[in-house]
This record gives sequence, C-alpha cells and structure tokens, in this order.
Amino acid sequence: MASTRTLQQVVQWAMTFTQMTPIIGVAGFNEEPALTICNNVMQRMIAKPYNWKFNSVDAPLFYTVASSGLGTTPCPNPTPSCPTPCSGTSCIPTQDYQQSLTDIAWLEAAWRIDTLSTATPQPLDNLEVVRVIRPTSQTDNPMKIAWMYENNDGGIFRMWPMPSISKQWQIGVTYQKKVPIMTGLQQTWYPFPDEMGWVYNLGFMAEAYRHANDPRFAEADRIFEAAMAKELGHLDSEGNAEGFQPDSGLFLG
Repeated sequence: MASTRTLQQVVQWAMTFTQMTPIIGVAGFNEEPALTICNNVMQRMIAKPYNWKFNSVDAPLFYTVASSGLGTTPCPNPTPSCPTPCSGTSCIPTQDYQQSLTDIAWLEAAWRIDTLSTATPQPLDNLEVVRVIRPTSQTDNPMKIAWMYENNDGGIFRMWPMPSISKQWQIGVTYQKKVPIMTGLQQTWYPFPDEMGWVYNLGFMAEAYRHANDPRFAEADRIFEAAMAKELGHLDSEGNAEGFQPDSGLFLG
C-alpha cells in the first residue's frame, strides 16, 4: 500500500523530544536540516542488503544477438555494420546491451531462457548478479550479469561470458529502484508503506541525534538497524528460493 504519511509528520513528532537541537529553520533554511535528515534515512533504508518487496521491479525483457536463421531479434545498438534484424555475417556477439533505465539502485536477480529450444517449458537458468564484469572475448552460455556505465540516459547490462550467436537468450532482471530524492517536507515516505512508519521514525531520531552530536546517537542507530533487519525478516518470512546449481556434474567419471 502506498505511503500517506508526510515527512512533516515525522519531523513534528521528533520535535516533541526534549534536548533536541532545532531541525527546522536553521540558518535561514525553512526545512533544513530536517529535509536532509529525511533523505539520509530513506537512502540508508534502500541501500543493500535491504531488498524490499515493495521496491522491487522487473526490467523489460531483452534478447541476446542471434545469427541469421536462428532468430530475428535486433542487435542491441543497430549500426551499418550490425543492421536490424541481424543477417548473414553482420551478427556480431556482444557482452553489452544498452537499456534506457535510470532508476536502478542495484540488481537482485537475473535469469535466462533458451528461446530456441523446442522443449516445453523452455530451459530457464539463473544468472549470477555481480558488481562489475570486465571485457572478454570468450563466448558461451551467459552465466553472470552486471549493471554497467550508468548515466542520465540509462546504462548497460553486461554479461559473462559473451553470449554466443549460436543461441538466442531472453534475459530477465529484477532490481531495487533508487530512492526518490525528497525536495519538500510535504512529500510522503514513498515507497515505504505506512506500516513501516515505526522503522523510519527510529531512523529519523537516530539521524537527528547524529546531527545534534548527541551521545544517544550510537544506541539509537543500533536500534534503527535492528528494526530494518526485523522488518525485512518479517516481509521475507516465506524463505528464499535461491539455491546452488553446479556448472557441471558433481561426479565426473
């Protein structure tokens, strides 16, 4: 459920505590440092490893390059040397697939589907999500994926090894969205739902103590971190589906 509580409500609640350094209207700025404190709390709550379900998004599916006769998916960046669709010898394998996504904070999971397989269902395997992948000339079935070279226009999904053009893979990615930057105290605590108010209340108090150089900060911050871990455990109480899948047989003989 979308958040209905505003930043202002939490700020007003925090100001009822005694021994608190002023957090609104400091140095002539009407909403500071309260607004900065709110942004700090939200950024901490979105950071790894907090993979909140309500902030999880599936990226648009995309396809790897396939050679002529295997598929008609366009090259990731059509050029005169790599037309759309690929044909003949102009299909060039690539690690990098440009996407116009600008809200990726970090990748949670990824998978590949062998779209040319005649099996039912078509083979689906998980990809390992990593932080960085270096360039390679090795081609094979992709096993790892990373989000690379992000800018205001998007970024690149890079895979390792380079997907061979002898197959065509459909690639799916799930990611955590970036935290929105708050510009006014009348905004809500979106994407956090109202039932998580107790968590960001604790976070605001901890960050306010930090701003005030209050000795209570250390304990308040510990309680805030514990609250995030507890809430994440509650939301994910179903357990995780991830497991281990060996690249080859365990018993080679």
